[in-house]
Amino acid sequence: MSRIRVIRRVIVLLLFACTLSAIAASTDENIVRVRFPIDERYMVIVPVSINGAGSFNFMLDTGNTTTIIDRKLADQLSLPFVGEKEVTGIEAKLHVSIAHSRSISIAGLAVRDLNVNVLSHPLTNVRGVLGEDFLSHFDLLIDNRHHTVDLQLGLGPMADMFEGEHLPVSFEGDMDGEFIKHRLIVTGYSVELSNKAISLQLDSGANFLYLFGGVEILGVGATMQRFAAATISSPSYQFVGYKKKVRQLRFGQKKLADLVAYTLPRTVGKDTDGLMPTSEFQSIFISHSQKFVILDPSPKA
Repeated sequence: MSRIRVIRRVIVLLLFACTLSAIAASTDENIVRVRFPIDERYMVIVPVSINGAGSFNFMLDTGNTTTIIDRKLADQLSLPFVGEKEVTGIEAKLHVSIAHSRSISIAGLAVRDLNVNVLSHPLTNVRGVLGEDFLSHFDLLIDNRHHTVDLQLGLGPMADMFEGEHLPVSFEGDMDGEFIKHRLIVTGYSVELSNKAISLQLDSGANFLYLFGGVEILGVGATMQRFAAATISSPSYQFVGYKKKVRQLRFGQKKLADLVAYTLPRTVGKDTDGLMPTSEFQSIFISHSQKFVILDPSPKA
């Protein structure tokens, strides 16, 4: 059986080394452009400053609710620890410490007084992950064609700069009776996936369509395969899962063809049906300020 490396932030943090540059763009001082390198895993790596120090390479991950930093960097910056908690990944629960940052900034745009999860397990080639608790302060355009991210802090002109269907997005969830915020959930439809609406987390930290519903959600035609993954809790995690080619997945009027979907044999208890990689689109505009997304937007004349 062939082996597929699973790239995922809480499922996975196996990343590539990169050199980054941030470039101011637009005439609005609250809009910046950050260039990122890219490889076949479609990870978005950006330069981040913490409490004025840095920059440090972080993965930009719309699929993670919280921002993550490795323990060595937290100690290097003398971040104060303010608590501990347990977080739930795909394959296990993980105990993390919580540290407080006075400011986290990207290309000069800062979010202040943000708590971050601290991992004792070192990350590979990055020092942390920018999650939705940070990104929710921005409207952003992830351009996978030109390898750039445009960010606007707060409400501004970006929402009026693009044409395309405005798809509603949910920023909240409920898992095991617990309220969860900083989500980024859209609704999709596929005849081959239960022939009903499915909720999917828009995820810049995933490189394939990953479903939580077990083999039942894939239906007829799914094939078993062994996967290898580097996870936060285990650098050599392996599991058996299923895959299937999905001929069409639709979001509003936007149609994607011939996606390969993966799932574990069992159902995983989550507040969505799966993870939708943003790398499947040429670009994606996310308006946190006005609660919509545009898939493959075009600039207004």
